[in-house]
Amino acid sequence: MRSWQKSLALIWFSQLLAMGGYAMAMPFIPLFIKSRLGIADEGLCGAGVALFNFLGMGMLAIAAPVWGTLSDRFGRKLMLLRAAFISAFLFPLMMFASSLWVLIAIRVAASFFSGTVNAAQTLVAAVTPEERQGFALGAVSTAVWTGHMTGFFLGGMVVDKYGFDAGFIICGVCFFLSGILVLPVKENFVPVIHKEKTGKKHFRELMAGYCMILRCLIWLIMAVGFMRSFDAPYLALLVEQVSPAGKAAGNTGFISAAAALGGVISGISIGYLADRIPARWLLLPLMLSAGAMTVLQGFCTNFVLIMFLRFFCAMAVGGMEPTLQRLVSSYAGSEKRGQVFGVMQGFSVGGVMLSALVSGGVVYLAGVRGVFIAAGVLFILFAFPAFRLLKLSEQTREV
Repeated sequence: MRSWQKSLALIWFSQLLAMGGYAMAMPFIPLFIKSRLGIADEGLCGAGVALFNFLGMGMLAIAAPVWGTLSDRFGRKLMLLRAAFISAFLFPLMMFASSLWVLIAIRVAASFFSGTVNAAQTLVAAVTPEERQGFALGAVSTAVWTGHMTGFFLGGMVVDKYGFDAGFIICGVCFFLSGILVLPVKENFVPVIHKEKTGKKHFRELMAGYCMILRCLIWLIMAVGFMRSFDAPYLALLVEQVSPAGKAAGNTGFISAAAALGGVISGISIGYLADRIPARWLLLPLMLSAGAMTVLQGFCTNFVLIMFLRFFCAMAVGGMEPTLQRLVSSYAGSEKRGQVFGVMQGFSVGGVMLSALVSGGVVYLAGVRGVFIAAGVLFILFAFPAFRLLKLSEQTREV
């Protein structure tokens, strides 16, 4: 096995554990807020979930470009270790939250130091040959989805049987073990020395240093982050409406695991195809399919049908980011790849943050089902402008 393949395998298992731990606790936050913190009203609980995600993702968006720039100076491996070990300490602290504001404060602190997925993607891009990066980044995506699948499936049963605290503790242990796995990875890092300190550049000046197509791709990734996360925080509340009493956490875990399985299948297959098929012909059907499946979930009254739709929706959504990351990596070049991936994650998380704010208003005004319908409509409306942008990017590469 080649050196880059060994590194990819270690990083893959690392992210499997990290995302599995994350999925043991985070999907059940709406139920935690509703039962443990006593916010039972659907609209108020949804607003609390939105605030939790908005502020948490906001801090992650602020921190991501900083960590990305530091990774170019001090190493991508070091950034992944930082994210894993500090997350192992901070996420379990949520079980001690006595109010919504304490819970949010812990989430904000954890968000500043976390971000293992972006750190892993940057490290993989650094150790993988250019011609295999579509496959490698797609493989990381499968690790994320496989970890989610395992965490969702086990987390639902753990929370139902042992309570929320057990989920938070396992979350921390998994993050710690994920950091241990990264230690043997060989990066062969050479610090990138910039003539100017990019960390002190104004945001507009930093973006001006990228070509027009790269800037547009980064904005497109933000839009995808906005749409894919619009309905996700409220899945547990939708499942609760169609589940017997006391089974909401378990059923949410089963549905989320089925969705994660769809993401696993999509991540590796779309990552493989991204090296061979023009991106526009991948993204258009993915966005249209995701939109249709998400709208249908808003009308479901059956647990099994929601699980079926969630599976195929995740197959579509799971292939979007590897497709775009492949293009971003090719435009960024090796010297700025860490910085660009950091900015890219910042924009993606910014999309999630904005999504939490907007979707919180939708759930407050139109209920949980309204959020799912709105998310699907957004995917459908945005599919064709995205197609035109990717066509332009491919024409630019050919010139």
